[in-house]
Amino acid sequence: MVTPAALSSSPTQSRYLLLVVKILLVLLILLILPKLVDGKPSQGKKRRKLDRRYLDVLSACETGLQCGGMIYEESLPCVTECLSNECHGKVYGNSPLELGEVDEKRYKEFEACAKRELREAARRGK
Repeated sequence: MVTPAALSSSPTQSRYLLLVVKILLVLLILLILPKLVDGKPSQGKKRRKLDRRYLDVLSACETGLQCGGMIYEESLPCVTECLSNECHGKVYGNSPLELGEVDEKRYKEFEACAKRELREAARRGK
C-alpha cells in the first residue's frame, strides 16, 4: 500500500511537533493552576504574631519586678496573675496552685484564655 506524499511526515518533524504540543500543555497548566487552587489564606501569620505577643508579655512578667526573683516553677502563680488577672481567676480561682506545683492541663486552659484576651485587645485597638 502506498501513502500519499502530502500525508507522510518525517520522524524528526513529528518529534518536534510533539515537543511543542507538550510545552504548550505545560504552559497552559501553569497559567490555569493558580486559578484552580484559589483557597482561603492561611491563619499561620496571625497565629505567629499572637504567639510572639504572648511570649513577649510572658517574658516581661517572668523578668519583671513582681515575679523576676523567683524560679520558674515557684513563680508560675505570680506570672499567670501578671499575664491576665481575669484568666488567672477563672482557671486557678477555685483551687490555686501551690508553690512549685505545675498543672499542665490548667496552664493550657490559662494560655488559651490569655491569648483570647490578647486577640480581643488587638481587635479593639484597631
